[in-house]
Amino acid sequence: MSGLLRSLMFLTAMFSAASGFSAATIESATGEIKVGASVATAVPVKVGDRVASTSYVVTGPKARMTLRFPDGQSIALHENTELRITDYVFAKDAPARDRSSLELLKGVMRFASGALAQRSPNAVEVRTRVATAGVRGTDFMLALVNPLYFQILKGQISVVNSAGTPVFGPGAIGTVAADGAVALTVPVSSLPPGIVQAFNQLSLVNLAGLTPALSPATPGLLPAGAGALALPGAILI
Repeated sequence: MSGLLRSLMFLTAMFSAASGFSAATIESATGEIKVGASVATAVPVKVGDRVASTSYVVTGPKARMTLRFPDGQSIALHENTELRITDYVFAKDAPARDRSSLELLKGVMRFASGALAQRSPNAVEVRTRVATAGVRGTDFMLALVNPLYFQILKGQISVVNSAGTPVFGPGAIGTVAADGAVALTVPVSSLPPGIVQAFNQLSLVNLAGLTPALSPATPGLLPAGAGALALPGAILI
């Protein structure tokens, strides 16, 4: 019965994607990828499946995936990552309804904004337990492994919590230790090797039609102004 219940919950989430409140489509996936109404009830999915707003997306060990939203917004998830699509609405003829709110629960992700962020930048955010990234037409990465680490590839983000609202531009690498600590830039040498590895791998992804931020021919190097990550390290687990 529990298996049947999980299947019904998953089908409900998939069918709701046909509504005006649907969220994303799975564009690529390797390894075990799950989606559900909670992390505990998530079930396996495949490329081409639709993912509804309020769904949880979970990647297993050595798994990777990309999601594309109706407005062109795209996300790449590293292995062992949990993300919730808290709220997503894109109504072409009703910008006042725009909303894209994501929550990174753990792991590493890359976010590339789309048309929604261009016309309604204040309606786009990526939350974590220590800070919220306000999106300003952006391509950036987050790693939530206690603390939070971030890198901006293009555009700007604000990193908001109870300690302040600093804004960071292209190439910035930083961290947030806790909700009561302001976001600070840090040298790449201070990043854990696993975070460097994860960021480098996500930088290779051709996301939302963008060319990869990292050339496969020169692993470990980002283009000028993008903040090089050149430390060796193991895959984040």
